[in-house]
Amino acid sequence: MDPTAISTIAQGTLVTSAVSAFVTGLNGIWRRHPNYGILAGAAAINSGLTAFTFFGIREFAISPLLVSSLSTKEYQRRRRSLEPLSNDIAEQSPVSWGDLRRQKLLDSAVSGALTAGSLRALKTGPKGTLSGAIAGATLQRNRGAETKVHNAAAIITKQASQTYRRQHLGIRTRSVEPRHRQGSRR
Repeated sequence: MDPTAISTIAQGTLVTSAVSAFVTGLNGIWRRHPNYGILAGAAAINSGLTAFTFFGIREFAISPLLVSSLSTKEYQRRRRSLEPLSNDIAEQSPVSWGDLRRQKLLDSAVSGALTAGSLRALKTGPKGTLSGAIAGATLQRNRGAETKVHNAAAIITKQASQTYRRQHLGIRTRSVEPRHRQGSRR
C-alpha cells in the first residue's frame, strides 16, 4: 500500500467538499436563494461522502491490486517506488508528460465505476448500478487525474439538494410553463 494513501484520501475529500460548498454557496447567492448556507452545507456533506468513497476505494483496494498485478511501465515504476531500497536515482526511469497525465487513470476509472455504480444503486435500486458504473467510468476516463470526481459529485449534489429542498424546506422547483407571446393574449 502507498504510504501517502491516507493523506490522499483526506486531501481529496476536503478539497472536493470545500469546492462543492463554495460553488453551491455562490450559486445560491447568485440566484438569491434564502437558504444558500444550508444548501452549501448539504453539498459539502454529499460531495465529501462521494469523494471519501471514491478515494478510499481507489487508494485501499484498486491501486494496490493493480500495482501488484499489472506489468505496464507505470505500474512497474510505482511498484519500484514502494520498495524500501528504491530511492536510488540511477534506477528510476524518466517520466514524460504523457506518463504524468495517465498516472492513476485506470485506477480512477475503476474506482469511479464502483463508486458511481454503488451510489446510483443506493438511489434507484439495483437497476441503476450498470448505468451509474458506466457514467462514473466515463467521467473518470475523460477528466484530469484528481478533478474528475468533482463532476460526479456535482451531479449527485444537485440531485440531493433538489430532493432536500422539496422534502425539508418545502421549496418547489420551478415548473416550466409555455410563455405566451406578447400580443397573443387579448
